[in-house]
Amino acid sequence: MNYNAVIEKIMPEVDSGSHEPIMIYRDIHGGWHGDFTQNQYGDTFDWVEDVQDPFAVTITGEDMSRGSFPYVYDRILNERLRAEYENGFFQDADPAQLNAIMNMFEENMGEFSSEVTDYLTTLERPLAAVYDMTLISLKSSDPDMDYDHDKAGYFIDAIESEVEERLNNRKKWDISDNQENTITFNDNGKEITVNPDDYTILQSQQIHHRLITLSENPKAEHRYMVCEYWETPRGVNKHMESGITNDYLEALEKYSNKVHYLVGCAVSGRETSKRMEAYKEPGVFEYEGYHFKPYRQFRKGEVERRLKGDSRPHKIDAAYAMRNMSSDFGLGLSKYDWKKSDTSYSHDGFYVASGNSEADIFKCIENGKLYVPHENELFQYNEPPQKEKTAKKSLSERIESGKDKVREADKNRTETDKPKNKKKGVDIDG
Repeated sequence: MNYNAVIEKIMPEVDSGSHEPIMIYRDIHGGWHGDFTQNQYGDTFDWVEDVQDPFAVTITGEDMSRGSFPYVYDRILNERLRAEYENGFFQDADPAQLNAIMNMFEENMGEFSSEVTDYLTTLERPLAAVYDMTLISLKSSDPDMDYDHDKAGYFIDAIESEVEERLNNRKKWDISDNQENTITFNDNGKEITVNPDDYTILQSQQIHHRLITLSENPKAEHRYMVCEYWETPRGVNKHMESGITNDYLEALEKYSNKVHYLVGCAVSGRETSKRMEAYKEPGVFEYEGYHFKPYRQFRKGEVERRLKGDSRPHKIDAAYAMRNMSSDFGLGLSKYDWKKSDTSYSHDGFYVASGNSEADIFKCIENGKLYVPHENELFQYNEPPQKEKTAKKSLSERIESGKDKVREADKNRTETDKPKNKKKGVDIDG
């Protein structure tokens, strides 16, 4: 069920001003649901606790003030954006810009076309997507304004253009709409048929009229797949150029060679070659589809500090320890509901994969970020800046500096001891 169908489903409750709570949420496959959360006795259904959507919205028909379909559509979408905003699932975002975007949406949702709002309802994190769509800043220099109203129109136009381009590309490369959605590979004389929808795209590159993808399915007989799609006058064709493999480095090399060949640019080849060389470095290990390398241990006092005002010597300041750590929802390695599907994170499992490394901090080869393994998730670590050490002066430099100070003191003393010029003429007071 899509978002529009859910709004249609709950409209009778809105029209009647019902007091029954309804949860609007997305399932893990992106389907929308709008279901009552209580029975006739006011008891909450068991399934409510199993909902994994962190941005689910619960409303009643009365909350919607018997509004029209567009009003209810916009109101619930805004509630969902607000839920995403307040949960704070953002990395490296400007809080002021994010706040301005949220306020602009709440006041101007009706200004966006249905194509834009319908597109946003297909995304797991629509607010994060909007934040990345344009560089136009909505931050206002006026402290009384929630956002820059003069730029709102330009911002809306930029979002409209970006969504239009994305929708055109989606139609252009929608393989399932053009032909049977399977690919047959020849593996040493053996034909193997796979469905690309069963694979998750790790990397992709569109070059002119061609799309090259590197995909993964941990449960498949062949874990990695490299494909090339190209556009023809009859639509979109598929073409097996590189094939399937269980070796990530082999798949990456095939993907790189195809991209490098089509781009005709040595830079792309060098960058991928550097990453492939990094995979081969001593200590690099694979865990749940990612590659990590031990970075270092914690420095003294970096995470451990006694809790101020507490007499217990063993009581550690937890807030201080966690001040540089945050959840990485994009990486998705955790035991929580937001973890990536087909992953199974554990603290012990991570260290076993690392060869029981003694490091506290690890670097991910794929994204270059630092991570710290914890009991329930792999935290992203923002390395604190190190204090610059002042180089010690040599003995000769210290002697010369001392001489300079003495000379400066002698100069000041000489100027102070000079006799003052006496006034000429008669001293009247004398």
